[in-house]
Amino acid sequence: MTKISRQNKTLLFSAALSLGVSLVALSSAAQAQVTLLDNKNGTTLTGDFTGVVGFFGVGNTDFGAGNINTQSPANVVNTPNQRKTDREWLETSDMPALAFSTPSFLGGSFDKGSLYANFSFVGQGTVGDGDAFSSLAVNGLRSTTGNTPWHFDTETMDGGWNSGDTFKDTLGSGAVDFSLGDQSFTAGDGLVIDTGILPGWRRGAYYTSLQTAFQRTAILKLTPDLAPVRVNLFKLENRSNQTVMQGNDNPESKFAGLTAEYYKAGKATKDNPNPPDIWDIDGMYFNIYDSDAPSLAPGSTAGSLSTTADRKGMNVFDARAAGSFLDFWNPDILFHGEFVKENNSNSLNKVDADAWYVEPGYNFENLPWAPTLSVRYAHFSGESNVNGTTKHSYDPLFYGVGPRGYGSWYLGEVYGWYLGGPSNINVWMVNLSSTPTDNTTFGIVFYDFSFASHQLASSTANGIATNSITANHAMDEVDINGSYTPDQFKFLTISSVLGFGIPGKGFDQAASAFAQANGTPTPSTGATMIVGELIATVKF
Repeated sequence: MTKISRQNKTLLFSAALSLGVSLVALSSAAQAQVTLLDNKNGTTLTGDFTGVVGFFGVGNTDFGAGNINTQSPANVVNTPNQRKTDREWLETSDMPALAFSTPSFLGGSFDKGSLYANFSFVGQGTVGDGDAFSSLAVNGLRSTTGNTPWHFDTETMDGGWNSGDTFKDTLGSGAVDFSLGDQSFTAGDGLVIDTGILPGWRRGAYYTSLQTAFQRTAILKLTPDLAPVRVNLFKLENRSNQTVMQGNDNPESKFAGLTAEYYKAGKATKDNPNPPDIWDIDGMYFNIYDSDAPSLAPGSTAGSLSTTADRKGMNVFDARAAGSFLDFWNPDILFHGEFVKENNSNSLNKVDADAWYVEPGYNFENLPWAPTLSVRYAHFSGESNVNGTTKHSYDPLFYGVGPRGYGSWYLGEVYGWYLGGPSNINVWMVNLSSTPTDNTTFGIVFYDFSFASHQLASSTANGIATNSITANHAMDEVDINGSYTPDQFKFLTISSVLGFGIPGKGFDQAASAFAQANGTPTPSTGATMIVGELIATVKF
């Protein structure tokens, strides 16, 4: 990698030092003051804090083609020596939060549950070269945070009512919960719904961003004790600001639907009163009843559309299964699988797209380090007919990192964070994770990416000729990850990743097409893209 300039060294060192000192000071103080109010009537006020500092380095950005900064003028794109093939930057994201709860009485002393409210605020920013984000498109390779942005915003502002013991004898304690406002919401493991806001650009941070909340939500959660069933009814809106995101935000979308889940609960213990489910089977449906995305104009073709171009009126159907379904015989046999169908019959917004995956796994709990091995094949549809009037490319919608961590739906630290998302791609994944000690994890993830349709990859990657990309194999990737939580500082987790993205013929053709379209001399392409990450997270 290239050397960091003296200016960047100063920025990175001062940011890391000041943030590190402030995080340690804040965590020490807050551990003694998590509960801010707790009176005899049951009214409580608690505070918590999440802080993330990450240092990132990327070599051979876009396989050697390089990218430019967000603030660079258009004519810089045609100046090869202005492209950065190596990038080093630091990100920080901090989120203090307050949670208030008080009993609600609707007559006498009869318990009618509790009222609650939550508020959180984020501050996040980037210093250094900025991230290595790319679109492999003409005039499109721009770092989202290359202009060192800083951003401050509210995150959650929601309130609601929990039934408490109101229906204890019929439904159970806390069986009904209704809330309104700006809040986070995840369905399943986050493949379809996990975040209501995109990171990067003028939102300050790309990888470490803590913003996930949807806006103007209404969520009714039903979790009765009488049956192993959970139901969520929801109305959500993602948060979109094309000015802040310089025209790169998701279209503002309003949607409503429900999830239904049948599950087998884990056995609670003194040390783990809320264990994960042994298995669960989920179903979800929602309709995007309004979106500011442009409609498919008469005469337009599917190949001219982005993956998010025609959401209004879309129906989304989802079925998912996860867990240890053979726990009565061998609880170490694992399975995850999901199928998603996107359909829109509107004459100006026709969509017929799908995604699915199957992922068997096994937990070798009797071996040293208790490794877990899983193998996944995932398909996200692409456009097989770029001249058609029905869009077949899968819309990633509101996917996020999800609760499963590495190997989840940001598909790889190289491809998923900097090159592409879950659309027009077929992916083989082999994920080996282990726990060498109680406070240490280690893992290796391998990916094999192939375009679901090289016609779509070509038309959207360079805009020159639909035959520029003729190969399906996009790239291979290997990510080595680890995390450590010190015994003395359990509020602190240090994690690191080293990732290698090796271009296949498909991405090699795409990078070459970009280079040819953006001036001469042509930068070399075909190099292995290398990503290094070191991240410290504080939670209390």
